[in-house]
Amino acid sequence: NKNGNFVSFDMSAYKAMKEDPTRTPLFKKVIASRLAALKGQGIALDLGTGPYALFAILAAEAGAKRVYAIEADPVVAASARQVIAKSGWADVITVYNDFSSRVTLPEKVDLCIAELCGSICSEEGVLATIVDAHNRFMKNPTSSDSWIPERVQTYAAPASYALHNLFGPPEFDWGKLKGEPVRFNCRDDSLQLLSDPVLIEDINFADILKETTTKDDVGNLAWIQNSIVKSNVVYTIDPKRIEDNVNPIIGELRRGSRNSPEESEKL
Repeated sequence: NKNGNFVSFDMSAYKAMKEDPTRTPLFKKVIASRLAALKGQGIALDLGTGPYALFAILAAEAGAKRVYAIEADPVVAASARQVIAKSGWADVITVYNDFSSRVTLPEKVDLCIAELCGSICSEEGVLATIVDAHNRFMKNPTSSDSWIPERVQTYAAPASYALHNLFGPPEFDWGKLKGEPVRFNCRDDSLQLLSDPVLIEDINFADILKETTTKDDVGNLAWIQNSIVKSNVVYTIDPKRIEDNVNPIIGELRRGSRNSPEESEKL
């Protein structure tokens, strides 16, 4: 859900992210590794801490001297404060309820944890947020050790969706999406890629300002975005992929309520 100018989720989505076995253990491992190297003197920042202050608490548990947690959503920030207090880390973790661009920290930090990526990396504002953090929050912003994650990438490919032609007005109106992306489960056999995925966004947090050549370029988001978004992307449609798509599509069309038994038999 978009709440004002920031992206928020319902609690079930936050809970799913917190308990994701393919995500949280990896963050925990790398947070512990980075802070261990700082020998109890590390200062950490969690951008978009969420209602569980998950990464902020992991940083405190891993020995961070101080942790700053920023959260734009006031309801979520209040939840984060409660969780931090119950976990016993209120003397280590400070929560700021605002956009990070409006926050001034009392000191610069050694480590920034910023899991701000959507299905398309840049859709949750990661570019503007990291550029701002680069300029104002980090002790050593050009070191990859200062960032978790260090880099985010978006790959894309054209796809076919077997149910697309079955979902139509008045029951379903694709126009009501108004340009918003449609999210599908990647395990849904009705959704098939037509080509190999191609890299379309590549954001290296430590090097995000590396391409800037003049003083005026620094902080110019439009200029930076042009440097990380791939232009002239070419997709090569794979005949074998199309062939593999045929059976799922035919199967869905046969099951579709818009086909009579006679029409389904012809398929």
